[in-house]
Amino acid sequence: MRPSFILQMDESWQRFFLAAVVCFCICVVPHSNAVAKDPAWTLLKSFEIDLSKATRDVSLIDPAATSELPRSRAVKLVARRGDIVLKRVVITYATGQIHYEDRRIDLSETDHTKPIDEREEARVVSAVSLVIEPQKDATAAILEIWGLVVPDEPELFSTSGLKPGDKFTEVQVLFGTTRRQESDRIKIAADKSERKLASFSGDIANSADGAGDQAVPMLTLGRAVVTVPLERLMGTLPRPEIDLVVTRFEYRREDPAKDFTLAAVDVQSRTEFLASLNSRLGAAVEFKRSVFLFVHGYNVSFDDALYRTAQLAHDMHFDGPALSYSWPSSATTTAYLHDRDAVKSSRQGLFDLLGLVASQPGVASVNIIAHSMGNDPVLEVLSKRRDDLALGAKVSDFKLNEVLFAAPDVSQSVFRLQARDLKSVVKGGGTLYASSNDLALAASKRVSSGTVRAGDVPSTGVLLLPGVDTIDISLASSSMFALNHTTFAERAQLVGDIKELFKSGARPPSKRGSFLELINKSPQPYWRYSVPKRSQ
Repeated sequence: MRPSFILQMDESWQRFFLAAVVCFCICVVPHSNAVAKDPAWTLLKSFEIDLSKATRDVSLIDPAATSELPRSRAVKLVARRGDIVLKRVVITYATGQIHYEDRRIDLSETDHTKPIDEREEARVVSAVSLVIEPQKDATAAILEIWGLVVPDEPELFSTSGLKPGDKFTEVQVLFGTTRRQESDRIKIAADKSERKLASFSGDIANSADGAGDQAVPMLTLGRAVVTVPLERLMGTLPRPEIDLVVTRFEYRREDPAKDFTLAAVDVQSRTEFLASLNSRLGAAVEFKRSVFLFVHGYNVSFDDALYRTAQLAHDMHFDGPALSYSWPSSATTTAYLHDRDAVKSSRQGLFDLLGLVASQPGVASVNIIAHSMGNDPVLEVLSKRRDDLALGAKVSDFKLNEVLFAAPDVSQSVFRLQARDLKSVVKGGGTLYASSNDLALAASKRVSSGTVRAGDVPSTGVLLLPGVDTIDISLASSSMFALNHTTFAERAQLVGDIKELFKSGARPPSKRGSFLELINKSPQPYWRYSVPKRSQ
């Protein structure tokens, strides 16, 4: 056998060579312990479990706390008192990511699990949901949540915790949909790992109850994580696609550094959905106790609705729960009639979603943006609530704060009827964005014998209604609410207007920005978006 290089050297040279190697490793080669402490298991929360109940949701976010939260590379559970059998563990992170541990875990007293969802990347754990195997006549148990915490790397629970070098951020979007769920799709991440994403078509979901005309499409709840590139103009939604009227052409692979992408789409139970909602509520700083809901319009896919919701929430710096209500649009330019029927069938789904959200004590206000056909179910909910109250019926409070009607694709007469006495059901009021160049309204005109739509700007003038501030945004275009990839910086002004509307409810609109010009004062004022003047 040929001797190694070291064995061929005499003893003194061996000592010299080994000493040189050690010095090189100490002085030159980076050593993890020299620059950072090792992560250590740290108690995140201890709580009592009622073993007679099947579920337990635990939020690790204390709204009153001002201290920063630790980042963990893994999670483990410890049965501090009593024997506990877990059927499922769901961990939600501050980034909006979620991990499902779908296996039976038997914990005897003082026993602990193996590390759960162990990764190199440290993240803030915001909530843990447990599915427990109930035990008859069992005493209460105590369970502890431990995190493999990275010392000296605290992170505030928010969507703005970016690090130098980051090219994209993540936005959590909760959703309710009456679309039919299809087989999961496989997403290949940048690290080549596979992730299953829930998938939804443009067809109506199976009925929850009833039959025929009485059938009610099933409402499915869930949570998505949308990646948002940091280098883009506010108001824009870059995707590696070109819309060719009847189809969409993808000209390159999507890149999170350049495009909006989906990192996760998970269907959730009602309990899991509310846990996600309440976690975001507890984390909000700028929009405390507020919820933002986007209802898309005609020719929008499920994914597109998530992208637009994330873009609006991100650009408004909306740090509360962002929700997307996605009705079964076929996402095809030629399927206007299909979409018109589908959106009417989804009115009850929106009603149920709003009721569920408003039932949470932590929710104080719900702000809605409805675009194009998406105004149909929103107006129906408002009209029904108003009529029920007028008849003396006892109804639950939907906690509606502001409703933005963006280029509503309903006739002017229907809008006048359904949006009257808006203040009786919407605390702040309504705002109508009208546009003379909305693509969805153009399609509507072709199939409705020229009936003037509420969101249009006809020669006779914009629609004016008491309790609703009308703003002509033709110069900016209402395509910012649809998946139209044309980009121009003026949209940032409208995003700022919406943010200020939701945050302060400032009225008249000209108080929210000099780019909103008062056009006439009587019999009822309205405003027009004017292109901001640029310096020469």
